[in-house]
Amino acid sequence: IKKYILNKYNINSKELLFLDDNIANVNEAKKLGINPQDCVGFEDILTGVNTMKKIKFQVVGVYDKYSSNEVENMKKVCDKFIYNFKELL
Repeated sequence: IKKYILNKYNINSKELLFLDDNIANVNEAKKLGINPQDCVGFEDILTGVNTMKKIKFQVVGVYDKYSSNEVENMKKVCDKFIYNFKELL
């Protein structure tokens, strides 16, 4: 997905953060002078969504069959919810 997004939107890899740890995301954003409010996170579990919202990220919830019992709550908290990344194309 990373390569696809970088190529499609002609983005230099240094301009886009792909990190798995929410704390690392906010720290890396701050190091680069980026406001957390200008960041978008993708998350498939409610705990992760809530963490990203607390650090002021915009959040796209992503469906995962293993957390399907959390979908309705995630939709209430997320800025957007998708079932498949193709929905973003």
